[in-house]
Amino acid sequence: MGLQQVILPIISYNYGAHLYGRVQETLRYAIGISCVVMSLGTVVFLVIPEQLVGIFSHTPAILAIGTKAFQTISYNFIPAGISLILLMYFQGINQGTAAIVLTVLRQVVLLVPHAWLLPFWGLDAIWYTFPITEIIVAATGLFLYFKKPLPIQQAAFKAAAI
Repeated sequence: MGLQQVILPIISYNYGAHLYGRVQETLRYAIGISCVVMSLGTVVFLVIPEQLVGIFSHTPAILAIGTKAFQTISYNFIPAGISLILLMYFQGINQGTAAIVLTVLRQVVLLVPHAWLLPFWGLDAIWYTFPITEIIVAATGLFLYFKKPLPIQQAAFKAAAI
């Protein structure tokens, strides 16, 4: 979240100044940093979930449920990092509609129905709500990014071709 707050004014300023290369560079670094941080979080949640759950409770039932939950939920960290950075990118380049689409898709269209539907397959299934939602939102964000190249992407594509 802190990274989002840092990149928004940088992207907005450079977009307004028509410095599209800087916008692309900011996006590239932000996604890279986000993926590294989220990868570390994923590793921690996969390796020591019992210790993390133990911060909240030492009840055996809660440890068992929480351990499975933390491990499963950790799979959403990297896609969430990508989608949250793309959301800020769209806000920064004055594409509020794309940002709203990603937010509504995550919070209303996918998260709520999955949280309602998946428990029919058992308690452990509900934890897949988060990875499924974030993978779809990240894929949608990437689709929106590449769907209609803006001057920013066009400048980046030309620079990559050279």
